[in-house]
Amino acid sequence: DAVVTLSHSTVQQWLGRRWRNLFIQYASRDADAVHAASRPEFFGLRADSRPVEQRVAERFLKGKGVREWADAVPGGSSHLPPAPDLSAAGLSNETLVLWCPGLVNGMLPVRGFNPSLAELQQETGINVLRAALHPLRGCAENAEDVRRALEEGVGLKADLTPMTEPPPPHTAVIAICYSKGMPDFLEFLLQHPEWRSRVKCIFSWAGAIGGSPLADNVWSSIGSWDLNTVMRRLSEVLDWLCPIVNLRQGPLERVDEMRLKDAVLELSVAHRQAWLREHMAELARMNVPVFCITGSTTLQDVAYFNASGWVLLNMYDGNNDMQLTQECAKLEVPLAMHLGMLNANHWDMTYGSFPAAMALGSRKLNHQFPKRAALNAMIALAHELGFL
Repeated sequence: DAVVTLSHSTVQQWLGRRWRNLFIQYASRDADAVHAASRPEFFGLRADSRPVEQRVAERFLKGKGVREWADAVPGGSSHLPPAPDLSAAGLSNETLVLWCPGLVNGMLPVRGFNPSLAELQQETGINVLRAALHPLRGCAENAEDVRRALEEGVGLKADLTPMTEPPPPHTAVIAICYSKGMPDFLEFLLQHPEWRSRVKCIFSWAGAIGGSPLADNVWSSIGSWDLNTVMRRLSEVLDWLCPIVNLRQGPLERVDEMRLKDAVLELSVAHRQAWLREHMAELARMNVPVFCITGSTTLQDVAYFNASGWVLLNMYDGNNDMQLTQECAKLEVPLAMHLGMLNANHWDMTYGSFPAAMALGSRKLNHQFPKRAALNAMIALAHELGFL
């Protein structure tokens, strides 16, 4: 029985090890990732002598993954198989890979997994759709955006061009949900149980499952505001949430649907924990595998305008990613498992480098985390499990 098997702790531990192994292998093939992970020795007189697998594991992973690099060395003693060439793996084009973005979707100067999703689609032929989740609205309402993506094809193609034709035919869905996109997708599954059997698995990519203390902090300031105050002080609130926001994009296209207070409230720890307590039994009965991948960073690796967020979260968890704690990025149901902890902040693990003119003077937005390697590892694991 697949549900019983995937619920077993030994199997879950092995799947975590396999995903980390796949990630190290794919990252070791990425010249940019190897360059970012390498450091000269003897005062710059000698090139890095460590195996490339060790370099990328120590640079981009934390926890168990750092010690597992030897398993990824080609021809080594590991019993784990080589990472597959996805372009030759015969991936099914009847399975849709759905990307669910987070808060302020479309309002930043960069997009999640761009150009990695487009490159993956071009090389493998799989179907990819970026859901058009409203950037400043509650999770319960954004569930409708998920439904429209799956049933009507509303969203963007992998290369960020508008999806103008009907959705590609698909019999199954693999969801990759980032930040607020994860509770948005869970709300969708609650509201539309007819879709549960078609969702083969969910990758929670720094998913804000349990909320964030940062949202609680903002809510304490705006919770008593009326609508007029919210609209009048919109720019101020957005500065609290994310200073690098372009108000010419995103919510102004759907301003009548904007529910800023709902977005903040439904990301608060108090709200999300209450929501999880209410729906935990039903989430467990869905029998949808959830693979949680989390980030962890340090104060010196975040932009100065994100430093206060990291300091606040550090009071709860020294392994926070500047937006979420480890606990709040995990789901506690039998079919949910933690695949790995990345050495990357909440933005680094998802977005490419910000344009210098949009970095507000910070040098910490040159995001070097190998997103394509991580994406390959997710797709390869789903393929090995028979989901794709």
